[in-house]
Amino acid sequence: MRKIIFLGAITLFATINGQQKNSIKVDPLSIIVGGGASLISYERVISNHSTVGIGTGFATFKVDDYKYNYIGANIFYRYYFKEALNGFYLTGSTGFGGGRAKYTADKKKLKNTYTMLDVTARLGYQWVWKSGFTLDLNAGAHFMAISYKEDNFSKNPVKAEEAAILPNIGVGLGYSF
Repeated sequence: MRKIIFLGAITLFATINGQQKNSIKVDPLSIIVGGGASLISYERVISNHSTVGIGTGFATFKVDDYKYNYIGANIFYRYYFKEALNGFYLTGSTGFGGGRAKYTADKKKLKNTYTMLDVTARLGYQWVWKSGFTLDLNAGAHFMAISYKEDNFSKNPVKAEEAAILPNIGVGLGYSF
């Protein structure tokens, strides 16, 4: 009985190990718009049609007199309709991030903090060539909830919470192995 369990475990391990594939990608759109939680991502095959992954990134951008610094990460699951890492897929992700906002107008220097929670659903297509070069194109919807807090020494600091659903597109360039 021990031999059968041992042989079964070795067969299962060899099957799983033989199917393990990984992909590392960079999103050039994130670089163009100033960063984001999907700037760099890692994806790993977990079955014939499924992968899981993690993304991380940072951003620095300016809106009017506010300069924002952001760092965040997300986790995702992808279901490929034919073969993991190749072809059409449906993906869902959730992420968390935050940062500081600095206001520098009217000779004032105010610093504020904010946090963001997001949930994203996308449809995409990914190509993996024999060389390992990988191209990933996707689009979908992105729900963001933002909590904003003024960190200045005022008696009544401003606190705000907002939520929005926005369109979301992504491009991934990378290497699969």
